[in-house]
Amino acid sequence: MNITLPKAEEEKNKVVKVNIG
Repeated sequence: MNITLPKAEEEKNKVVKVNIG
């Protein structure tokens, strides 16, 4: 679960960065 938390957060960050761009 610890590995899923950081991975999901990173994926969300990437999506947000692309949405803003």
